[in-house]
Amino acid sequence: MTRHMRALLTRVAVASLLATAPRTAAADAGVASDAGDAETVTDAGTSVDGSSGESSAVAVPVACDGSLCDTTNQSTCTAGALRGDAPFEPVAVAGLLTALALALARRRRLASVALGFTLLGATSEARAEPQRLGDPAEPPDVVLHEPPPPHRLLLIEWNPLALVAIGKLSANVVVTPGDHHALVLSPFHAWTTTVPIVVFDEAGTQTRLPAQRFGGVGAELGYRYYAGNGGPRGLFLGPSFVVGSFMATAENGTKTAYLDLGVAVDAGYQMLVADRVALSLGAGVQYVAPNRSLPDQQFPASVYANGRVSPRLLFSLGWAL
Repeated sequence: MTRHMRALLTRVAVASLLATAPRTAAADAGVASDAGDAETVTDAGTSVDGSSGESSAVAVPVACDGSLCDTTNQSTCTAGALRGDAPFEPVAVAGLLTALALALARRRRLASVALGFTLLGATSEARAEPQRLGDPAEPPDVVLHEPPPPHRLLLIEWNPLALVAIGKLSANVVVTPGDHHALVLSPFHAWTTTVPIVVFDEAGTQTRLPAQRFGGVGAELGYRYYAGNGGPRGLFLGPSFVVGSFMATAENGTKTAYLDLGVAVDAGYQMLVADRVALSLGAGVQYVAPNRSLPDQQFPASVYANGRVSPRLLFSLGWAL
């Protein structure tokens, strides 16, 4: 194993440990208990006496009726933590993907440097070759140039990570009319539902947060500068504009239409395996806000319902034409 490969594996291992470090769950999964009482209340609205084992139905009022309401319990309840999982940490995952992209980029630069030294050695040997007797002319210098990669004008990618992380089905259409410059169009369809849980105030009064649905369609239009030649290759950086049309549906069926508007900046690394199979890794940051005020929501509904600065993760697979 080469020194450069060991360095690459070390970086990936460190980034993975940072991304998977244990974190404290933000809230209990809808179960609350009183240290001074043996009675517990579950999400199903059933009260169980710890001494007798008997149960009786308990009517838990909904936090609000007829319109959208806050489902965050003061930002302590997230969808990931309520399911008993570790809360999603986009910043940690973004760090891991960025480390991978930089490591791959460094390996590519090292390979280019190694090729340059090889060619330099070949040229030096050609110049050092002794002149043959009877040949008055010196042998011509031999200069080898790496052939440029074939230019790829169109790239179509799918973003699987966005679908898993925030319920967003999206694709990228990248057009590169010349070297280094590209236009990117990213249509998307997003949908998510908040988790209904039971919360308690300081007096012990219980309230169930409602299940609310958010969904809509939209697109991003952006520009990227690619460091490589031959189309979308190498390190890239660029901004984009975000626009989406969404519908929020309260638990009782009340609907609220709104628009999402925002901007984003992304950076990453794009490679074309065998000059056709596209793979990109990277991260970015965005600010997207609705055109009307909406109550705070759980993650990932907050990405579409609340104005905020959020990290972005880039991982795409596709085909270059």
